[in-house]
Amino acid sequence: MPDAPLVRIGDASALVLAQETIVGAYLAQYENSPRTKLTMSRALERIGRILKAAPETIAWWELEYVHTAAIRARLLQSCKPATVAVTLSALRGILRTCARRKLMTYQAVSEATDWPRINSSRLPAGRDLSTEELAKVREFCGAQKGAYGSFLRSTLGLMIGAGLRATEACEALTDDLDVANTRLRIVGKGDKEGFAVFGELEAIALSEWMLTRRVIALETPRLLGRVHADGGLAAPPGLTTSALAHLCKLVSVETQTVPFTPHDCRRTFCTRLLAAGVDLTTVQRLMRHEDPKTTARYDKRTLELDAAARRKAMVW
Repeated sequence: MPDAPLVRIGDASALVLAQETIVGAYLAQYENSPRTKLTMSRALERIGRILKAAPETIAWWELEYVHTAAIRARLLQSCKPATVAVTLSALRGILRTCARRKLMTYQAVSEATDWPRINSSRLPAGRDLSTEELAKVREFCGAQKGAYGSFLRSTLGLMIGAGLRATEACEALTDDLDVANTRLRIVGKGDKEGFAVFGELEAIALSEWMLTRRVIALETPRLLGRVHADGGLAAPPGLTTSALAHLCKLVSVETQTVPFTPHDCRRTFCTRLLAAGVDLTTVQRLMRHEDPKTTARYDKRTLELDAAARRKAMVW
């Protein structure tokens, strides 16, 4: 690390107040997206560990390119490219907050964040469920009785059949469900409103779930509640992202499929639509992505198509 002062920890109450205000002001923009706020807060803490100081004690407005480049280099040595990208995004964001507070100029921010592009040759994360795996999951969910079966069919139906993010599934509200028009209003990343569109089978499962909610007296405005295998409600009844991850793991064990995550369900939604011939622009809209390049990264068809092509030829 350079010898230039990166942090200023002093007794001046005005300086401490300014530092706390900067961190708080930056994170406040994610107030309606708790998961993103937590991610960016952890990113600032990651930078703090490099600078050996708590984020609230760092004079962010004093950082120049020589400092941020050193931070970037340290991140590249110890973190995955995706983690580096998120952390640098947080660094850029908090410097912009400093500029808005007139603690530095936007030109200084531009110069301090003029980093080279991160080139990564790593394969995209995650996987999609194959046609055979989807059939097993559908069969398993369909065989489960009572409230638990209804919970499984509606939850996995939305995850795989509508491509919901885990947080979207957990935070979706009952009042925002429109079964007749096969859509669910959601608040996604960045506090952006949109609609998740589902199919006929998902509509049937959700209609069943709405009746089940009344039978089991699910007292929460959230659409999905957590139901145990014996039909009893969890306490508290709300579905959490960790519970959703556990559910996917449990289903993979029961169906003897390769373990999958909630986000793999979203990747499956995207891949199956593209495989069915739906154009990329439409899939991008259904995935609620701003950039088609993001949607393209969810496409897992290539490996499956390559494997199918290889099976057709006798090589050895």
